[in-house]
Amino acid sequence: MRKELIGQSVRRAAGMALLLWLLGGLLLAFSGKSLWQLVRGPRYLFEVTEQGGDLEGEYVTAALPYIYGLFAEETTEENGAVRSTHQMYVVDANQTQYMALQLDPDRYQEAERLYEETWTYIESGSEADLPVPLQVTGCLSLMEDPDLVAYYEDMFGGEVSADEVSYWMLEDGLLEAGQPGMVIFLAAAGAVLVLWGAVLVIRAASGATLRELDRFCTEKGELRQEEMEAQWQQGLAQKGLWINQLAVLFFQNSKLRVLPAGDLVWAYQQITTHRYAGFIPVGKSYALVLRDDKGKKHIVTQRKQAKVLEALDYIRQTLPGVVVGYDASMERLYAADPAGFAAKLGVGEGQLPE
Repeated sequence: MRKELIGQSVRRAAGMALLLWLLGGLLLAFSGKSLWQLVRGPRYLFEVTEQGGDLEGEYVTAALPYIYGLFAEETTEENGAVRSTHQMYVVDANQTQYMALQLDPDRYQEAERLYEETWTYIESGSEADLPVPLQVTGCLSLMEDPDLVAYYEDMFGGEVSADEVSYWMLEDGLLEAGQPGMVIFLAAAGAVLVLWGAVLVIRAASGATLRELDRFCTEKGELRQEEMEAQWQQGLAQKGLWINQLAVLFFQNSKLRVLPAGDLVWAYQQITTHRYAGFIPVGKSYALVLRDDKGKKHIVTQRKQAKVLEALDYIRQTLPGVVVGYDASMERLYAADPAGFAAKLGVGEGQLPE
């Protein structure tokens, strides 16, 4: 009995674990590169751009000496007011190329300060006017704007060679997977999901999900393990549901639940009609509802209605103290006194028809 229950628990846990591993794996795959970059630390921008190659998502840092101007802006309109969400500036990619820097609104003032200092220095040529660099750290993304060279030419008032333009844009404060805090959160969430899936399988395989059964056999001193084994063979056995004269056993996910037969007072069928768009029937689902003398409701879903009816018929024949069947008027009586529910309906002399 125990070996079979552990096997079923493992199979149920494996289904949930696979889903958790899939979700966790996707989160780790999405955030893994960025997390590694965050742990490793950013590379120096000018060295990276001089090396060339595919720099998509590269995490870099630089103390930018100059900002030559604003060449693009992203805005949003709220209640008729236009608000800038991102501004892109022309900066040095290295000693021979220009590139774009994208900043969020909280750094606009810093950019404006460096822009003014840059042109003051260019016009004066004095070391006393040398700008204070702007420290930026973020990821590189490819700009696919064919007009980028035209922006530079318009800004500098002359022809700019394509060789002088780097089509990489530095997005300050970001990693490829988003903000550093978000990257850490996604990676942690992915790791937790993977670990959670492993724990579910390990618990099921170790028998930890059968603790209610172990406790039931221990607390009921007269109900030795051998007696439960005998009842297991004699009772009704369905997929995920077992009913005998000692208890009703059923799985909720991978955990085995045990409802002592003496605690069960009411059992009935629940049919749920599923509808598309609120009115088009698309199918039904069936469940065995078990309610105990403490007011708790336990729902055991079944794929086929015949299985639910078979379980109710078995309960009617072998557990004479249980009310079988449902009527809405019985809800108030049960809610008022779960323990005395069956006695008030005269069950024991004969069950209600289903």
